Amino acid sequence: MKEYLEPVFQLLTGLGWLVFLLVMMRARTRLRSAGGVLLKLAMMVMPLGFLIIARGGAENTLNKASTLWLAGGGTMAVSLLLLATGVWLLAGREAAAKD
Repeated sequence: MKEYLEPVFQLLTGLGWLVFLLVMMRARTRLRSAGGVLLKLAMMVMPLGFLIIARGGAENTLNKASTLWLAGGGTMAVSLLLLATGVWLLAGREAAAKD
């Protein structure tokens, strides 16, 4: 099962960058506010986390891989915080526009 880790996370890395590029081509002008910038950063950081986890999956021992898996998990957590903050800011802006 370990031999699947690296290729699966490399595929997720490529898919993450593809989604990021498609969103930037379609919605770049609508994401100029602070919340939009945070969403763009979250979408850039997520594939980086996948790449770090893929590198950890390529290591031979758990001792060598654990630091990369922790770094990948930390990157995913940062991406989640950026995403949540961006959505919160955009939702607040939408609510203020309705009032």
